[in-house]
Amino acid sequence: MRELLFYHGDRAAGTTPYFRPNALVRLPQYADQDPQGEFTLVKKPLAAHWVALDNHFRRHAKLVERFRHASAGAVARMWKSQTNEDGKRLSQFERDALIERYCELFGTWPD
Repeated sequence: MRELLFYHGDRAAGTTPYFRPNALVRLPQYADQDPQGEFTLVKKPLAAHWVALDNHFRRHAKLVERFRHASAGAVARMWKSQTNEDGKRLSQFERDALIERYCELFGTWPD
């Protein structure tokens, strides 16, 4: 199945809504309960929007947690070398998490 594209706007303004009725929404936290895998049908657009926001914030919480205790020096070294604490190349998740921690510590995106 395909990923959803999120559009900004609302019906009153004549723009495309975030979701249409019967939207397929990715629910990774329920994948073990859903034999079909990663998507579920959400009947109402507003419900789909809330599910998407919930997924976004769950992922963000995981990103923040990954390098929560890393010092400024460790974060700078990992970013420069593009490796984690064990010297292994950063996964995409670790890269995203390291960017979050870098921004938290230094107040700007890494170079």
